[in-house]
Amino acid sequence: MKEFNNVDEWREQYYNKLLACRNEMMADFSMSQSYNGRTFKAYMEQLIGTHGKNCVSLLLSNTIRSADWDGRYDRDVKAWAKSYPEIAQPPINSKDKMVFHVLHLNEHPCILNQAARITMGMYKNISTSRKEQER
Repeated sequence: MKEFNNVDEWREQYYNKLLACRNEMMADFSMSQSYNGRTFKAYMEQLIGTHGKNCVSLLLSNTIRSADWDGRYDRDVKAWAKSYPEIAQPPINSKDKMVFHVLHLNEHPCILNQAARITMGMYKNISTSRKEQER
């Protein structure tokens, strides 16, 4: 685990990690293409394997939470999104000014619903397998 000299260094790396994950999700319409190509579950599993469940979940949940008024999101997905903390505004003194909405995913709600369901399902599978191992 990397040690940081101050909170600002940690925060900058944190935002860069989120931004890298978001950029991969949005690069070349990869989410849309995998959704339409029926390889979406494998795509999401690969994405979570690369960037981690927490990073992917934070981006999904913050995007969904920002459109709480949108009836195209499932109730369960909205409830799941509210269980994650909001991504805090980047520090004002950062070198590259990052707008909060830079970390939102620009995809259709149907695609984001399915991405959230897959992510939620992976959490359930992991917690279920841990409970079975404890027995």
